[in-house]
Amino acid sequence: MELKSLMNFPLSELQLFECGKEKTIPQKIFHYTTKKYYLVHYVLDGEGRLTLNGKTYAIKKNTAFFFMPYSEPEYHPDMLNPWTYIWVGFFGDLADTFLQTVGVNENQPLYFDQNKILAPLFEKIYHLYSNYGHLELRATAAFIEIIGSVAEKHATQKTCLSKPERNYNAALAFINNNYQFKITINDIAKNVDVTPNYLSSLFKARIGMCPKKFLTDFRMTKAQKLLETGRFTVKQIAVLVGYDNQLHFSAEFKKYSGQSPLNYYKEYQKSHEQISYQS
Repeated sequence: MELKSLMNFPLSELQLFECGKEKTIPQKIFHYTTKKYYLVHYVLDGEGRLTLNGKTYAIKKNTAFFFMPYSEPEYHPDMLNPWTYIWVGFFGDLADTFLQTVGVNENQPLYFDQNKILAPLFEKIYHLYSNYGHLELRATAAFIEIIGSVAEKHATQKTCLSKPERNYNAALAFINNNYQFKITINDIAKNVDVTPNYLSSLFKARIGMCPKKFLTDFRMTKAQKLLETGRFTVKQIAVLVGYDNQLHFSAEFKKYSGQSPLNYYKEYQKSHEQISYQS
């Protein structure tokens, strides 16, 4: 996608869902509600920590951190220098393309605004939301400007990644953005512009497994997170992670976790009830 074409997208390609600003207190405990859309936090001041998918990141001023749909992050401000940030929830084809282009995903959720050009744009979005009570067109335009600025910087940065590394990252991004659909290995290979055999050898060389197993494991990890919320039926979760056949999904889930989806949910609830009781 050419950068000059970003502003030509219809606004329906990008939707803003929420916005807020907070100067946190050191003792702030966050209870994150799983979203169906992306969420970005931009740290205006202070610092804190983010834990996502087993990794912990130190977050400082002028850093943006992104959450994918259905993510379950843990994050909290620093005790001595608690952060102040603005957050924006968003979704749409333009958002998906942007994140894939700049390599932001669950394994790389951070973007450091080295030139400090994004803070005024996030402030503008929050100012508009505070004044009008909804995310009107000028707020969307400001967010598109954020997307354009990040994409432009990313495009001008020299990269040391080899072509196989770029292909692998592109495959991961495609899986992350499309696992909920009935994608195949051929779909992934076609999107990355490589052959299925090359894609298979690429995954085996980097992580020791074929892309089909990686895709299945990725979906099962997502399914576990959805089960833990207790808000979806097994049939609904099957659809949400790319299966239109509940029996097929349940069989794959049992193969992956060693128990049925229902038993997994019961065991999860039981263990958390014990933790709650002990605390």
